[in-house]
Parts: sequence; C-alpha cells; structure tokens
Amino acid sequence: MKKLFFLPVLMLLAASQLTGQVFIGPKAGVALSNYKLSSTDAEHFNSQLNPGFLAGVVFELPMSSTFSVQAEGLYAQKGASLTVNSNETNPAYMCIHEVLPYLEVPVFFKYRFPGRPLGGFISAGSELAFAFNGKRKIGTKEAEAKTIEVGSSSNDDYIKSDLGLLFGGGLSYEIGFGELILDARYIMGLKEMGRVVNDSVRSTYFGNGKTRSLQVSLGVIFPIGG
Repeated sequence: MKKLFFLPVLMLLAASQLTGQVFIGPKAGVALSNYKLSSTDAEHFNSQLNPGFLAGVVFELPMSSTFSVQAEGLYAQKGASLTVNSNETNPAYMCIHEVLPYLEVPVFFKYRFPGRPLGGFISAGSELAFAFNGKRKIGTKEAEAKTIEVGSSSNDDYIKSDLGLLFGGGLSYEIGFGELILDARYIMGLKEMGRVVNDSVRSTYFGNGKTRSLQVSLGVIFPIGG
C-alpha cells in the first residue's frame, strides 16, 4: 500500500527538478467524516457524518500548463457520530461521538482544464495521516469526554498512522497576485483503525472500521521562484 503514496512523491520530486516555479499558500475548510464499519458493527450501529475543521498549507509544482503535482500539510479533525440501530431492543448506549485530530500529508496529481480566469480541475492521489489522542463521548455530545488512545501498544484504541486514497476536483480563479482555489475531495482510509498489536484487530468499539472523509476548502496560492 505504501507504493500508492510514494509514486506521487517521486513525481513531486521530479517536478521540482523540471520547473523552478512553485505555488504556495494557505487553505481552510470543513471535514465531514465517518467510519466505514465492519459488517458486524453495521448490524448494531449507524455511522453518521461528523463535522470538523481543517487548515494547512498547499505546495503545487506545475509540470505543464495543465498537469501538476501537489502536496499539502494539513490539520484535520475526523471521527464519527454513531447511533444504535432501531432494531436494538436493549442498547447499552444510544450514541457514541468520537473526534480525533490528524496531521495529513496528501500528495496527488492534478489536471487543470483549459480556461482562464475561471478554470476547473480534477485530482487523484494518496495521503499519509497521523492521528493524535482524541475524545469519545458516550450517550450524548454533552457527556463527559474520555480519551481515545492512539499508538501501537495493547492499551491503545486505534492505530497511529493511516494511508488513504484521494479523489477530488474544484475550481480556480485568477486574481492579481495568484489564484483562489475551491477544492472538494473524498478520502478513503485503507487501514483498520483497531489493528494496533501484532496485526490483530482490537475488538473494543470500532476496531474493524476505516476512516472516510469528505473535505471542502477554500485557499489562495501565489507563485514563488521561476
């Protein structure tokens, strides 16, 4: 699975040698995330979208007038709101609300359709994501928060790192010093969140689940170098 990430990384390095110009700038937006539950968990729970915040910096290296490679460093909040299915007769709890902060490093290919000053683009690639300890509330969102431990020991709830696939698109608009970028993307986590010890899955909570995230952001980029 690591090859999915390193291919666009190699393309990024190649692009940096082909052109002396790079576009850089900030972005911010919203991340709507949930869990892709295992069939067993899905029998008991519904995973609903959980809104979170994202922000970071963009690096885009053009390889031609239409094709580029882009890398980002992002802070993003992920998680899910899980409710008990209506067919449960004696549920131990009605709702579980989880939030985990992530450091995300997406690297992907970007194709720009011809057209200026307003243009469109599509993108595809992969990302590495590194989780930090999060919060879990059982019952309601107003309940006392408990810590979600991430790492690789038997005491941890979820894994520290994830690898995901990225697909998206958006619009760009040229302004005096650069471009405004409206970006939307869908990220599919590939790792089971609870596979923390000896390649076995934790049975507590949603260890067989995988992260899913829809991200929408607005940013501005401007050229340097070249």
